[in-house]
Amino acid sequence: MIENVRDRIEVFAIDLLNAELRLRRCERVTFYNNEYNDDGTVVAALVPALLREMNRIKRSFPELAEDREWFSLRTRLHWLAAGFYLWWSRVSHNITESRQAESRGLEHVDETIQSLKMPCKHPIQSVRMPHLYSPGRSEKHWKILSESSLSSFREERQARLLYLACVKSLSRRQN
Repeated sequence: MIENVRDRIEVFAIDLLNAELRLRRCERVTFYNNEYNDDGTVVAALVPALLREMNRIKRSFPELAEDREWFSLRTRLHWLAAGFYLWWSRVSHNITESRQAESRGLEHVDETIQSLKMPCKHPIQSVRMPHLYSPGRSEKHWKILSESSLSSFREERQARLLYLACVKSLSRRQN
């Protein structure tokens, strides 16, 4: 077990980058087959494992309470979790599972926004994400995570959900 805080954070950061890049590849896939061991399966295992590890590091090293690098990593992790659950909500064939994933994704968007406000004395306010930007990911929130870019993303996502619910309701009435 790694006891040095910097070594542990370095391993955490490498695992986080691995998961971020795998999710980036997942987003190109429009279907998901849980019997096939692909990037989606790996990310599905990595996200909860990274969230648990984040909590273990936080408990084990209270000196990180004002560490801006640590809060940047936490912000990226919550954004990864948001992206994963929102992707999962699109590719899942189970409606209940899809709705739960959507809800969890939006919760992690909120956690991402909250992480940007930490540490209290000197909040990080933004995290650059050049490794996640690509032609298919051209929105502002892929270049830089900030409260304004994430709030816009969340509002667009919620508006899209409301629109889909209205369309579904109207189609039921017509049938």
